[in-house]
This record gives sequence, C-alpha cells and structure tokens, in this order.
Amino acid sequence: MDEKDLERIEKLFLNFSGEFDNKLEKQSELFQQKLDRQSQDFYSWIGAQGDDFQHKLDLVVEGQQMLAERMERMETRIERVEEKVDKVALDLTAHRADTERTGRCTG
Repeated sequence: MDEKDLERIEKLFLNFSGEFDNKLEKQSELFQQKLDRQSQDFYSWIGAQGDDFQHKLDLVVEGQQMLAERMERMETRIERVEEKVDKVALDLTAHRADTERTGRCTG
C-alpha cells in the first residue's frame, strides 16, 4: 500500500463520512418535524380536553346555582306553610278555649 492508496482510502472515507453526515442530518430534520407535529397534536388535544373540562365545570356550576335558587323558593314556600299551620293552630286553640268556656263539646 503506497501513499496513493492511502489518499484514495482517505478520500473514500471522507466521502462516506460526508454522505453519512448528510443522511444523519436529513433523518434528524425528519425526526424533528415529526416530533413538532406530534407536539402540536398533543397541545391541541390538551387544549380540547381543557375546553371540554371547563364546559362540564360550567354546567356543574350552573346546576348548583339552579339548585340554590330552587332551595330558596322551597324555603319561602315552607315558611308560608308554617305561617298557615301556625294560624290554624291559633284558630284551633281559640276554638278549643271557646268550646271549653261555653261547655259545648261536639265530640
């Protein structure tokens, strides 16, 4: 093996090394593009999940507000019923007192 052979081998090696570097760079670029697409898809998916969760949370809050309003209405109705029961109890007490005072008992 002489100097010329060594130069040819070195030239082949440098040529091969350059081709390998180019192929490796191309593969790296393709991988980065694929990774970027997948990252974008993931961020889009996360955004959609966040929006969906927020929508469901809004529905829960709305439902809670509706229940609170309904409970307030029920409390108002119960208070009115209590007032009516109290009035009936007073009327009954007055009627009983009147009946006992007059001695009339129909029972």
